[in-house]
Amino acid sequence: MSAIFGIHSVDDPEMMRAGLQRLRAYLAYRGPDASGIWTEAGVALGNCLLQTTPESVYESMPEGDAVGPLRITADARLDNREELISILGLGDAPPAQIPDSRLILAAYLKWGEDSPAHLLGDFAFAIWDRRTRTLFCARDQFGVKPFYYCEANHRFAFCSCVDGLLQLAWVPRRLNEQRLASHLTTFYGDTAATFYAGILRLPPAHSLRVNQRGLRLARYWKLDPGVETRRAADGEYIEEFKSIFRESVKARLRTSGTPGSMLSGGLDSSSIAAMAGHLMAEAGRGPLATFSAVFDEVPRSNERTFIEASVRKCGFAPSFLEADRCNPFQAPAELARTQAEVHDAGNMFLNWGLYGLARQRGVRVMLDGFDGDTTISHGTAYLSELARAARWIELARLVPAVAALYGNSAPGMFWKYLWRDGLWPRLPAPAQRVCRGVARRLRSVGRAHYEPCCVLNQNFADRIGVGKYRQSLRDPALPPLQTEKALHHQKFMLGIMPATLEMLEQTAAPFGVEVRFPFWDRRLIEFCLGLPPQFKIRDGCTRWIMRRAMEGLLPAEVQWRREKSDMSHSFKHCLFKHGLGDLNMADAAANKHLLAYVCPRHLAEARRRVRKESEDRATLFLWQVANLTLWLERTGITV
Repeated sequence: MSAIFGIHSVDDPEMMRAGLQRLRAYLAYRGPDASGIWTEAGVALGNCLLQTTPESVYESMPEGDAVGPLRITADARLDNREELISILGLGDAPPAQIPDSRLILAAYLKWGEDSPAHLLGDFAFAIWDRRTRTLFCARDQFGVKPFYYCEANHRFAFCSCVDGLLQLAWVPRRLNEQRLASHLTTFYGDTAATFYAGILRLPPAHSLRVNQRGLRLARYWKLDPGVETRRAADGEYIEEFKSIFRESVKARLRTSGTPGSMLSGGLDSSSIAAMAGHLMAEAGRGPLATFSAVFDEVPRSNERTFIEASVRKCGFAPSFLEADRCNPFQAPAELARTQAEVHDAGNMFLNWGLYGLARQRGVRVMLDGFDGDTTISHGTAYLSELARAARWIELARLVPAVAALYGNSAPGMFWKYLWRDGLWPRLPAPAQRVCRGVARRLRSVGRAHYEPCCVLNQNFADRIGVGKYRQSLRDPALPPLQTEKALHHQKFMLGIMPATLEMLEQTAAPFGVEVRFPFWDRRLIEFCLGLPPQFKIRDGCTRWIMRRAMEGLLPAEVQWRREKSDMSHSFKHCLFKHGLGDLNMADAAANKHLLAYVCPRHLAEARRRVRKESEDRATLFLWQVANLTLWLERTGITV
């Protein structure tokens, strides 16, 4: 969670140095342990360091980490340190005294611009290469560490956060209307866009080269959709998964301070906490500090029973956030002081409260279970494969697991898969046309669901060309979504993943907490993507291989639980108990700020339905509108 920043300019060295000083002062909250700046003709680099690994006490960026003609500023934690030290010939020095930034520099000297592909872990860095007068920047494979940049008038600047760049007078403050439209329609297809026109994210798994000839963006790594994991027996799959998962958690426990873990009661965070607690006990450390939100006033969202079962089994040192007392608007309002983009995730107020508890307990490193669902995969697309292959008996055996996951009727879900994927494709074309006509007539008679019209103002959508913009972002090289593996692969490509990782990082930053995500480990992801679908869904359970691998570490009621608590109830409970005044205030201001962007009919219908228990979509839409409205009022941003 350290801050990195820098400027590349060919025409104004004094502006460059002054800008760097402003950035260091502003970003001090992200790196209280040390800071440094370094300048040379045409380039300046800076760093504000939060020491979260044992080796980071030896880091002195950017002044002290020069290797020959290179300088670096980095926010990094590398997980293949032993391998890199051996390959790069650095075995003469004690490994504990080799910081990760030094390894990155040595990797760049050996592999040049291909070096990021050889790094495992979470990183964002910039290297100045005096030999070629080039600034080389890169971001990790899944976008855990943030990296933003702006290029204008022969000047280039980068930073760990958008609000840092806005401290520079020459960086524009213009609204990116495409990003605003994406926010209102929850579209995350553009992994580079921000709310500011001219300020961009470096996409995950990309590098950026900057010199007098301009900017060059390049992808250095891609997740292989054809990866295969094949072993001789079930036991070999389970043991290898457990070994990789263990290593992923162990790598993220590498800290000189006190680590902590989120513990929601679900399978993902519980598995991480259980493995982390086990590893700490092996090393003579512990107990593991855990952080949990409970909703005693909202039984349908309360995970206390499962949380306490894990605490008893694993011997954690727990902290509880009584989340019933929290206002969902608190986190966006507080984040507005240090962050420059809209934060609209409905459960972010829980993270805000839990990170506050972590700071009180002196925890700097927090393990987080986001997003085990994607990494392991529930295997639900395998049901479509079975239906298409007419393997309907096996389909009937697996449907209850998926129905329990989503709270649906198992018979209804079985007939849905049987009809949509099994029978419908086998119908002759004339029969399909008749069925479509009947369905249209039925929908027109009984339509009562909440879809009155498009969310966006049609004139606005036409003016900015929303359809063409989204079409341009599609990757024609992606495989068709006909199999469980293809759908599993696609989920890793969704822009909502790095967007959520960034949001969590930015929410933790004001508390001096670095969030680490064991499920976003390249080794674990490649192993799980290549698994046969039978290891994702089997014996009435989704994510079967993980459940089996956690045997003996988790309490059985957590290990084999099939259902999930519905957190939408807790969000609505807290919103209407504590945040209704904020919602009404923002709703009144929306007419002033958003009628040029939002369909008035859709907005009016959402306002009418928002208090109904069943209308979660209306509530979430007004929540998005409210946060966007308050952000527009605060920033005064112009189109």
